[in-house]
Amino acid sequence: KIEPNMKDSLVKVLKRKGILTTPDYLYDGEFKDDLKEGFGRINFNSGEVFEGWFLNGMKNGKGKSITNK
Repeated sequence: KIEPNMKDSLVKVLKRKGILTTPDYLYDGEFKDDLKEGFGRINFNSGEVFEGWFLNGMKNGKGKSITNK
């Protein structure tokens, strides 16, 4: 039997915070199974920024995009 406070600990172990750098963008946020999952921020080389929620490596749910003009 898993106690309620143990479930919280398991979630923290399964999701990790980190930074991913690619030729096109920098992602700073949460990961699960090496995919973007949870809350994060992408800074694209173009100057655009996306901040919001991710699921299975893709944008998912609420978020906001900011563009520099």
